[in-house]
Amino acid sequence: MIKRIKSKLPSIWKDTPKEFLEMYSVSKVKTISKERCEVEINYATSLNFSKDRKTILFLHGLSNNWLSWIPVAKLLEEEYNVVLMDMPGFGESSRLDKYNIEIISNTVADFISALALKIDTVTGLCAGAVITFDLAMNHPEIADKFIPFAMPTAYFNNYPLVNKTVLTLLYTMSNVSLADKLWKYILSSSAARYMVTKYINTYDYNNVKDLTNKYGKIGITQMDSKTWMDLAVDINKYDFEKFTELRSKVKMVYGDKDKVSFNGGMVEKFKNSDILEIEIFENIGHLPNMEDPKRSAEVIKSFTG
Repeated sequence: MIKRIKSKLPSIWKDTPKEFLEMYSVSKVKTISKERCEVEINYATSLNFSKDRKTILFLHGLSNNWLSWIPVAKLLEEEYNVVLMDMPGFGESSRLDKYNIEIISNTVADFISALALKIDTVTGLCAGAVITFDLAMNHPEIADKFIPFAMPTAYFNNYPLVNKTVLTLLYTMSNVSLADKLWKYILSSSAARYMVTKYINTYDYNNVKDLTNKYGKIGITQMDSKTWMDLAVDINKYDFEKFTELRSKVKMVYGDKDKVSFNGGMVEKFKNSDILEIEIFENIGHLPNMEDPKRSAEVIKSFTG
């Protein structure tokens, strides 16, 4: 028997500006999880979608939805099909009882299967990059190539005191009732968005503030309050050392000014490996999709072929 997700879905496209709905074909599809739950996924595709072209799937970051990849996607959609999805717990997709990398990775694989799509490249940012990496490890059959952008192998690992404080805060709050809702309320505030974007996520805030406001503001208000906490905790427990077992074609992309994800030790291991490719963007922070959409598009295009 199939169970429906108990949590109520957001009103369809209620908060999505008409401008974006006219740029893409936005739809929903139902998938069936391993737990026999019906999960509804919201996604957008390019209007000129054609079976004769290669298809790129975009996975957003921890506080975003499908809109966040538009600055890059619109540079690629003349040559490629683009698919931008809201992962479970984000945007207009179903809310779940719990979230972790395995559950979301499996749901993305189920989503691709439900649409019967041939995906050539999966690319993801931040938490979406971790899902992209996990798909390459555990669902390599779903795509030919995988490009994780700004993949956090441990949050603020180059700043030990900050790392310890963040981890302690995450683990404590994940076990405190209503703490997740308080955390979302704080993150959604204009002051917090400004501080995080300017002082943590970007290298040159003044050059990207308009893009981050336009494409990033809605995602954080739409996410399930539990999603951020659950995924952040799970990312810090994930074993990235197993990248040596990769058999898929993977290219990592990092900004050299990324305070969140640029873990020198792990990045050095990636750079010294012949299993995957890695490219470092100079003077770019945690949001290469906003800070340098043109170069991000060029990397995706070059690797996809």
